[in-house]
Amino acid sequence: MALRLVAGTSSSSILESGLDGEKFKLGGNYSADNLSNTGVSTFSLRGYKPATLEGNNLLLTSLEYRFPLANIEHSLKLGLFSIFLERLSGAFFFEIGNAWESSSSSTSNSVNVNITNEENKINSIWQDFKSSIGAELKADFNYKYDSPFTLRLGAAKTLSDPKGYDIYITLGTSF
Repeated sequence: MALRLVAGTSSSSILESGLDGEKFKLGGNYSADNLSNTGVSTFSLRGYKPATLEGNNLLLTSLEYRFPLANIEHSLKLGLFSIFLERLSGAFFFEIGNAWESSSSSTSNSVNVNITNEENKINSIWQDFKSSIGAELKADFNYKYDSPFTLRLGAAKTLSDPKGYDIYITLGTSF
């Protein structure tokens, strides 16, 4: 079992400043290799198109059940070079996440109005969460004994609107 939890928030002033490039983006089938840079603001939510959700707040969780299929340990000749196929494995996953914008706090004369507005915002945020399920087939390769890489073939089904399916191939692990 593998579990990932990602949470982030940034100042709502980025929205007022027009810095759309600084928003968190959620959606797509990115590999974990892109997380090596601390400036990354795009996160994978398999089954959805890239940047389906954007905002200055982010909450995402992924749960994967990973299992081995076969230890191949065989060299594959591809023209002048060869790669070594080490193993095949599979994974089933469930993901749920949201990215949303929070505006700067408004001034109001009534505390009850502020509490009601906050409750409505929180309910709206929870209703906008997107979720997906899917499966992946992973092949672990090695090139020249010291350059490992993983090739993933996956299929994901969205459980919230917009409904649909996605089939993808990526290089690198999911997380």
